[in-house]
Amino acid sequence: MEAGRGGADQMGKRLSNLPLRLLGAVYQAFDRLYDRWHRVEPVGEFLRLELDRHHGPARELADGTRLGPGDPVGRLHLDNRRLLIGDEGRARAFRFAKLLLGSLAELARRVETDPALAAVQGFEGVSWIPPHGRMLGFEIEPLPPGWRAWRLRWHFRLLLWAFHPEGAAREADRLQPHRFWLSRRRLLDHFAGGRVPLKRFREPAA
Repeated sequence: MEAGRGGADQMGKRLSNLPLRLLGAVYQAFDRLYDRWHRVEPVGEFLRLELDRHHGPARELADGTRLGPGDPVGRLHLDNRRLLIGDEGRARAFRFAKLLLGSLAELARRVETDPALAAVQGFEGVSWIPPHGRMLGFEIEPLPPGWRAWRLRWHFRLLLWAFHPEGAAREADRLQPHRFWLSRRRLLDHFAGGRVPLKRFREPAA
């Protein structure tokens, strides 16, 4: 009798999780289609790189790098699924830092060696992750209120529900899309030659 009840409980749990699994499958299928259509390539374990053109007004970065309309840029996408699945708290933050730093080191290696990136003077993207990258040369600011910020906020909420439902209710109201930039010069200042400044991040005690 107990075994039968346990089986029923397991079946009920699987059915209750079915919408989230379907949502996660839809997100992964969309990512694959987007990557194929836009020729997005993985960079390390955490970043994906899309070669694009700078849209919008010209922007001058803090180190003097100027990105004008139509200039070649690298558009960076984070692998949010890798971040959301797994550890919690400080362990997750350390895992994020380790994955990001390793991917940035790989990006710097490609910038130094890949002719396809020779004209790229800056990288840009949008993320929901709080802005902690300034020590690595990123320039970060919240997206201004408007249709795009509203749409991305809901996109990130659905992403949380799909891959981290336990934290979705806690984090949903705090999500704020941020735009980030990283110049080629700053990337190489921090990561040229395979340098990975992990010593700035302390691994949490077990």
